[in-house]
Amino acid sequence: MTSRDAETLGDRFLKVDHAGEHGAVNIYRGQAWAARFTAPDLLPELREFHAHECGHRALFAAELQRRARRRCRSYALCGIGGWALGLITGLLGRGAIVAEETEHHDRSAERLSPDSWWMKTIAPIVSASTETVIWLGMRL
Repeated sequence: MTSRDAETLGDRFLKVDHAGEHGAVNIYRGQAWAARFTAPDLLPELREFHAHECGHRALFAAELQRRARRRCRSYALCGIGGWALGLITGLLGRGAIVAEETEHHDRSAERLSPDSWWMKTIAPIVSASTETVIWLGMRL
């Protein structure tokens, strides 16, 4: 029996969730880097979100270690994709940063109307990217 055969569905969900948290950590890393130039007033909030996501990733990593499971094969892909999304939205400025964040954090929604151009553009991209990474993570 291979280790893949011995994995439960819960193990696989855990691995994909861990990879997703890695992507989220890198979204904030990319956004914070670019926001230094495009939206410096958002840096404290981005740093706070980054710290929260680092904590989430650490919890999933600890549980993977406890279960003696390797991380998801899509872990690096999630990190690269997250950083790219964060960098791009960060370079596009406040509207794009808040539009991306609204997908994940309700408190940012107060700053931008759901009918805005940024929300209509960014939300489907974030949603499709997330669904694709989850699909890949469950199959790799």
